[in-house]
Amino acid sequence: MVEGFARGATAQGARSHQEDRHVIVRQSIMCGADWGWRLAVMDGHGGSECVDFCKPCLEEFFEADLMINNPAVLRQAIKVVINKTMAFYSGCTLSVVWISEPNAIAHVAHMGDSLVAIKGTRGLRLSTEHNIRTNEQERLAIIERGGRCDSQNMYFIHPASGNGLQPTRGLGDAEFSQWLSREPETFSVRLDDSSFVLLATDGLLDPSHRKSREEQMSSVTRLVDEGANAQDLVNDALRRRTGDNVTVVLWKPPIVLTATGARPVFSFCDII
Repeated sequence: MVEGFARGATAQGARSHQEDRHVIVRQSIMCGADWGWRLAVMDGHGGSECVDFCKPCLEEFFEADLMINNPAVLRQAIKVVINKTMAFYSGCTLSVVWISEPNAIAHVAHMGDSLVAIKGTRGLRLSTEHNIRTNEQERLAIIERGGRCDSQNMYFIHPASGNGLQPTRGLGDAEFSQWLSREPETFSVRLDDSSFVLLATDGLLDPSHRKSREEQMSSVTRLVDEGANAQDLVNDALRRRTGDNVTVVLWKPPIVLTATGARPVFSFCDII
């Protein structure tokens, strides 16, 4: 068993509008001897209609206290949200995590290029970046579905409107439905008392992709290991002027200082 806290922070950054949203729900009802955290981040684009619909929709789903025992169930659950947003002109990414504390496991389902990073029992696991600019496999899948990329492989282009899009999976974006994948990618990570679970929109790193996510995540991981919270990570992104909306949700065990250094301390009664 592991126990921890989840907190979130967000900032508009240099953008003219804030189109990020996040969800944090603590499931404290010990239904079926399971409890934990239901977390999500969404990065909107082309307007806020889709992302504004998704946030309360996900909160309502989470509040239903449906047990998510494996990533396949989580995938099926969020497909309800996918189907409800198919007609929206605007779009958004979606990253959802269910942390089962008694089972010491995090189940992930994600679409798009918002980040999920989990430090588990086997090291750091990063979610796949579903972005045409950085993922050759995703770019080729768009082409196989009949999509056309621009000359620099920066966007795939709608042949009638000329509009472009970088995420290759996501919600909404009805204009691009012919080429987008609506299939969430899933994985699970075992946790221990030194783990953390981080969800973030791409404004946490560098949306211009001058450095790889792996390279940038080394410094983010160091900050978390040194005690940084969600607001600290948002502040760091603002200091580095990533230029985008930035949202962070961070789950980790509480830390206290002892004579021998820092160690996690758990008390379930303290965090219900």
